[in-house]
Amino acid sequence: MEGLYYMEDIQMYYEENLKGKTQDQIMIEIEQLKKEMDDLKYFCERNQGNRSIDMPEIINKIKKTRECLKLAKQAYVDAGGVYILSEMTDEERRYIITPFGEKNDFVYCPSKDEKKALYFDDNIEHISSIEYTTKSILSNRNTGCGVNLTNGLEAYRIVDRYELIDDEFKTSKVKEDFILYNDKDNTPYTKEEFLKELKELYIGEWLTYYTPGMFNFIVCDGSSWGLRIGFNNNQNYIAFHGDNFWPYNFDDFLKLINKNHSKPQIVVNNKLLR
Repeated sequence: MEGLYYMEDIQMYYEENLKGKTQDQIMIEIEQLKKEMDDLKYFCERNQGNRSIDMPEIINKIKKTRECLKLAKQAYVDAGGVYILSEMTDEERRYIITPFGEKNDFVYCPSKDEKKALYFDDNIEHISSIEYTTKSILSNRNTGCGVNLTNGLEAYRIVDRYELIDDEFKTSKVKEDFILYNDKDNTPYTKEEFLKELKELYIGEWLTYYTPGMFNFIVCDGSSWGLRIGFNNNQNYIAFHGDNFWPYNFDDFLKLINKNHSKPQIVVNNKLLR
C-alpha cells in the first residue's frame, strides 16, 4: 500500500502545482523543488549521528521531491519548453538555443551540478570499477573495499591481518574476495541488479568533497574517506572524498557494497582463525 500512496502523492502534486500552468510558472516550480531537495540533503548531512531525527523519513522526502522534479521538467517540455535532459556538446546546445540566430527563452540547459548527475547516469552501465577507502586520522589505520565489473561482478575488501610470528603479532593488509548478496532474497547479486540499485542512490548528485567546515563544525580527529569510480568507455573516472562527513544516503551505499561486514584476519601457527 505504501507504493500506492506514494503514487497518489505524486499525482496530487501534478494536479495542484503543474497542470495547466505556463512555462514561466513551471520553471519557478522547478527552481523551488531543486532548492527544497538541496535543503533536505544539507539538513541530513549536517545532522549525521543525531538520533532524535528520523533520517529515513527525510530521505524519503528527498526521493519524493526528486520524482516531483522529474515530473515538473516533463511538464515544462509538454508546455512547449525545451529542458535538456542529457549531456550535450557546446555545438549541440548552441544549435538548440539559437536555431534561427535568436535566443529561445524557453530552453533550459542543465546547471553544473545537473550536468555532473547526468554524466553519471548516462555512463552507469559502463562502470568498470568502484574503489572505496577509509582512514582513521588518529590511528592512521586504513581499510577499504571495491567492486570490479569488467567480467561480471567481483567484490573484494582490504582487511587487517594479524599474524603471530615469534610470539609477536605482525600486522598487514590483505585483499579478500567475497560474494555480494542481495539482502532482499539472500541471493548473489548479478551485475545488472547491482547497477540498478547503485543507480537508485543518485551518486551523481553527491558533492565532490564533504568537510566539517561546510556545516560550520570543527573536528580534530575522526576519519577520512575516498571513493573512485572508473568507466570502460574512455570516460574520465569520478571521485568523491570526505573528512568526518558523508553524503546523506552514504549508509545505503555502504550496505550495497557490504563494507560493514569487514572483519580482521587472525593467523596463529599459519592457521587462519578468522
